[in-house]
Amino acid sequence: MLSRNLTGKLKWNTNFNISFDRNKVIKLGTNDAPIGGYNLFWDDNRTAVGNPIGLFYGYINTGVYMTQEEFDTQPVGATSMVGTTRFADISGPDGVPDGIIDAHDRTYIGDPNPDFIYGITNNLSYGNFDLSIVMAGTVGNDISDNQYQSSENFDGVFNIRKGYADRWRSLENPGSGHYPRTRAGTTADYRNFTDRQVFKGTYLAVKNITLAYNIPLPENKFITKARVNISIRNPFIFTKYPGMNPEVGISGLNGLNQGRDFTSYPIARIYTLGLNVSF
Repeated sequence: MLSRNLTGKLKWNTNFNISFDRNKVIKLGTNDAPIGGYNLFWDDNRTAVGNPIGLFYGYINTGVYMTQEEFDTQPVGATSMVGTTRFADISGPDGVPDGIIDAHDRTYIGDPNPDFIYGITNNLSYGNFDLSIVMAGTVGNDISDNQYQSSENFDGVFNIRKGYADRWRSLENPGSGHYPRTRAGTTADYRNFTDRQVFKGTYLAVKNITLAYNIPLPENKFITKARVNISIRNPFIFTKYPGMNPEVGISGLNGLNQGRDFTSYPIARIYTLGLNVSF
């Protein structure tokens, strides 16, 4: 879509495009068995009949069992004790909550499919100057920050987040309520894929800004046009996603495993100065 916003000495045109993706799985194989989401770690996406492709599938983290009373009155897992991670009791073997935390309590906790993606290009010109601003973004998608499953692993094989300094240590020193105790045999649950590592992925990125000046030339038979420009690639990105890059995808264009970020490299900002001369 093109709009001509100003047409006088100052000219301003805007190009806008938008794309909507709505998908629903109708059939899978001969018995409709879901794809993905069977393992507790590093298996974030599940594609199942009746849902969009590649939804995030895991546990809902509800904190830590802070007291003995909380532990005695709430659903628990096989290795749970006071001070360990607490999850929501979603379901059981019969399809209803059963007071036990196990694999039946995994559920859909996010959607990597955006409501829409869009792009905007603004072109302005005044006299011999022209300015181009290119922007793009997504709205409504979620991102799974996979490095949480390493940085929140207290088995002693990875560096960890500083928040663990305020973990549950005892009834007298329960910490912030976000990080569990470190007793052997109880830490694996915290590595489960949960909604703690799913974030809103909506973003607006300014992809490129180019300012150019068309140099006035006297009539001559050698140079017909000269233009100098300065451009900045990736100058700004606006997002609430806490990772380094919301334009992520460790599985590339694989639609079954969208929206997963495993320490993606931050987007580089590049400055370019150019001179174009036509003879």
